[in-house]
Amino acid sequence: MGAAPARILERTLTRGEGFPHLSRDALRYTVSRAAQRLLAVAALVLGMAATAAAVEGYAIAGVDPENPGGVVAAVSPTGFAWRDGIRPGQLVVALEDSTTPGGWRLETTDAAGLHTSREQPIDDALRASLPLALLALLVGGCAVVFTRTHRRWVAPVAAIGFALAGIPLWLQGVPEISTAAMAGAGFLPFWLFAERAPPRWRVIGRAAVGVTAVGWIACRLGASPSYDALESFRGVGAGYGTAAVIALATVPRLLRGEGFHVIRPRLADLLAVSLVGGVALILMFSVHLSAAAVFIAIALALVAVPTTRFIGRRLERVFFADLRAQVELEASEAERARLARDLHDVPLQELTSVIRHLEVVPAARESADRLRAVAQQLRETATELRPPVLDDLGLGAALDFLASQSSDDGVMVMSVVADTSGPHLEHRPPADVELAVFRIAQEAVTNAIQHAAATAIDISGDVQHDAVSITVHDDGRGLTHDRQHEAAQVGRLGLASMRRRAEAIDADLAVSGSSSGTRVSIRWAR
Repeated sequence: MGAAPARILERTLTRGEGFPHLSRDALRYTVSRAAQRLLAVAALVLGMAATAAAVEGYAIAGVDPENPGGVVAAVSPTGFAWRDGIRPGQLVVALEDSTTPGGWRLETTDAAGLHTSREQPIDDALRASLPLALLALLVGGCAVVFTRTHRRWVAPVAAIGFALAGIPLWLQGVPEISTAAMAGAGFLPFWLFAERAPPRWRVIGRAAVGVTAVGWIACRLGASPSYDALESFRGVGAGYGTAAVIALATVPRLLRGEGFHVIRPRLADLLAVSLVGGVALILMFSVHLSAAAVFIAIALALVAVPTTRFIGRRLERVFFADLRAQVELEASEAERARLARDLHDVPLQELTSVIRHLEVVPAARESADRLRAVAQQLRETATELRPPVLDDLGLGAALDFLASQSSDDGVMVMSVVADTSGPHLEHRPPADVELAVFRIAQEAVTNAIQHAAATAIDISGDVQHDAVSITVHDDGRGLTHDRQHEAAQVGRLGLASMRRRAEAIDADLAVSGSSSGTRVSIRWAR
């Protein structure tokens, strides 16, 4: 390489410098995380509302009929009377209030015949739905916890929570809350499918789902004659769509043999979700606080969780200090012993001794040179296992080292990373995060050189104490979705390894390919 590229290669940017597209990606990343949190909170609140509805066991008819001999003035599609066939304009034949032995009952007639609506069966069904409501509450709580431990599962778990909570709330018939639950159950799966579409179809899919959802809500709340047809479509979509979301989240991973990795949630997160959820549920029972107010309260409370996580860290030290110290010590000692035994104490020392003996024999100098090359390869292997620069100077310097080691006459690898964390451990991201991000970048560079025939590779991004954003872009053959699938089938490219490393630190990994090359992005935040 020339002098100018070498100077660029070793440069570490200051805060605020870098590539313009990184700020746009950071904005999308922030918006995505906020949307996931709101979705999880909505699932938790709907689970609470469903639990309260099932415990109370009081369904809403949604009709205010005249006395016998009069006509029905209005009927809401959210109440059970609509489902029993009661419609505006029907003649009231009989009306019994809730004080009668059989409970509230309404009979009407029209050209189609006699229609009867009774409250007691619906109330019984509502009380019987309590297990579903409690399961919805549990699933909603899991969705909230996943926002801080396993965000890729937030949307699928929230979809399950909407589907479970929608049944008790549909039976109860409160207009706003039941409409929210049913809309989430029916249209969230289709929105998630639209997110998986190619970019040119993604906007069309989102628009179609949004327009359909708005139309269904308007027909439901406005008692439109078209509501029944749209509701049939929504009901089928809620059932099959939720099942498809679960299948898409689980079946491909099972077929790839990747399994499922569960990240232990922080004690502070569990305490916060349990405390906030318990208080909100009590308020819904005692003072009948609206679901909208509960949603806002929980959203604000969860925003404050990061500022109070130091409490959880101290509690974790109290409860798990001995176990954590023992595990860390055993792992550290085992790793040191293995590295010392496998590399330094035996192979390198023996090779060094043999090389020294051969150097004094003129006829064996060629053999000594070969063994010296083998020893150098072993040292490089040890460095590749754990580059010392990563421990000593941090992720930014390690990526510069990766670029310099990967460049040769045929490939130009440049690293332009704004590292504001510094070399001190207390100011850097966690060690496991640095190692995982480095390994992903290393795998991306290796793939670009070995499989994509790239000639230029750019490593760019930003490293901070509480956030890391790294992108590796090459000019080789683009790794399209079909090529990713083919590579996974033959066990190439290490995509599964990248995903596992990203999941282990709860980071977002994106791999995209086009005619201009392949782009691998990894983003992590506390």
